[in-house]
Amino acid sequence: MDLTTESRRQAAAQLQNEVSFWYYSFCKLVKSQQEYARTLCRWIQLTDCLVTDKRQSRCASAVRTLSEKWQRGLEKLPDKVASDAIKHFLSAVESIIRQQAEEHNQ
Repeated sequence: MDLTTESRRQAAAQLQNEVSFWYYSFCKLVKSQQEYARTLCRWIQLTDCLVTDKRQSRCASAVRTLSEKWQRGLEKLPDKVASDAIKHFLSAVESIIRQQAEEHNQ
């Protein structure tokens, strides 16, 4: 009796593809956001010298402070923990696929 049907094997393979895509998309998203915040902070620092009066200076200072907080917040995200959890889930799915293949070969 075949305990692992073809539809279950296909579902597991599809799940593997989706979780893999989720992992790579998540990592790419976090990296892109962190790089964007870093670039924005650098750009704001470079444009600070263009401020000509006190009112603009206060506004530029507030924007710089906000962008620096955003950058620090992104750097403190537990993205490594989350990506490791997704990777662990992917490993579990891959283990199921190997087990299904072994059952199918028996």
